[in-house]
Order: sequence, then structure tokens, then C-alpha cells
Amino acid sequence: MKVAATQRAESPASEPSANGRRPLAQLLHALNQPLTGLQCSLELAAATPRSPQQYARTVNEALDLTQRLRSLVEAIREVVDDEGNAVRAGTIFEFDRLIEEVAAELRPVAEDRSAKLVVACQPRLPVCSDHARLSALVFRLLESAVSLAHAQSTVRVACRREVDSAVLAVAWREEAGPAQSALSQAELGLLVAQAGWETVGAAWECKRSTGESGCTVRLLLAGSNSGAGADSEIR
Repeated sequence: MKVAATQRAESPASEPSANGRRPLAQLLHALNQPLTGLQCSLELAAATPRSPQQYARTVNEALDLTQRLRSLVEAIREVVDDEGNAVRAGTIFEFDRLIEEVAAELRPVAEDRSAKLVVACQPRLPVCSDHARLSALVFRLLESAVSLAHAQSTVRVACRREVDSAVLAVAWREEAGPAQSALSQAELGLLVAQAGWETVGAAWECKRSTGESGCTVRLLLAGSNSGAGADSEIR
């Protein structure tokens, strides 16, 4: 058995919410492939005498697999830590303004990839939540989208009112097809973002494809079902 034979898709997380599994379950499942590859690599190295070049190649393959394991474990830790943090009573602030502020921070990153980050938000979408936590979640989602997007393409960010919800929709064109052998840092970031949004009570949908991809987040507007006892000042 060659290590290369284990380089198959480690998880259907290239389409994060398609199979209905929670992000943590997907990340744990994704550990199986690099663990199996690492075991096979070491078993082959120990089974028969090999040339120095073969040993060096085996060590490099093992290091690559170990780095993938490390990235997965770090993502798992983020998800577990986030799920363990109680959702604090929040303040009321305008979700659209927060999105525009975060997008402004990420525009230089998009420009480095010769990509555009276009934002179109319906004004005055008040939500009641932890402002810092939502800011981090919006940043993680947009950062992942920019990283996954094809260079010189456009990442479109829109927010709108939909009945009693504020809806954030992010769309981009994929850099590469979803059938990859390993989850990239951007894909891990997308799973971590999904877990975070679900922890704060938002509804998450995401579709990945070789063409247009997109994620949608729905969060209750302040006063819909929430906000009782929260600070009434809009930030």
C-alpha cells in the first residue's frame, strides 16, 4: 500500500451542510484519513529496509500528514471551546453596520488576491447578541469565502430583512473543485464559522460547488423573539 493511495477525499465537508452532520462530527470524521495515511506510511517504513531517499520521502509524507492532523485538531478545539462558552445576553446593534465594518477590514485581503469584496446591505437590521462574538463570526465567514474564491473574482455579501430575521448571504466562485484530498485552512474556517453561528442560535445553510458557492445565515431580529432584558441602546 502506498501513502498516495490514501489521498482521497477525507470528508464531504467540501459541502459543509449537505449531509446534515454537525461541524464537530465532520471534523472528527476528517481525522480518519490522515491518521490512516500516517499509520500506513510508518508501517511501510518499518516493514522492509529502504534507501535513504525512500526514508526521507516517508518522513516528509509523515510530516505533511501530521500537519493536517494538527490543523484538524486546532479546528476541533476552536469548535469545542466555542460551544462551551455560554451565549451572553447581548446588546442591540445594527447587523448591517457590523457586516460593512468587517468587510472593510477584509477588503485589503481580497485586493491581495486581485478579487473584489462587494457589499450590499439593507439598512437598519437590529439584532440582539454579543457584538464581539458576531463580529468574529462574520469575519471568519467572509475571510473563508475570500480565501476560497477564485482569484480575480467577486465575493458578494448581502444582508436583508426576511420576515423576522436578518439574513446574511455570501456568494463566491470556487478557486477549485470540492473533491480535494484534504480540507484546506479556508474549508476548516468555514466549518468553524458554521459551528459558531449555530451556537449563537442562527440558522446556517451552505452549498459548495465547482461553480458558484454560497452560505446563508439567518438571525432573529431584535424584538422578534429575543431581546428581553437586553440593553435597548442600538450600537
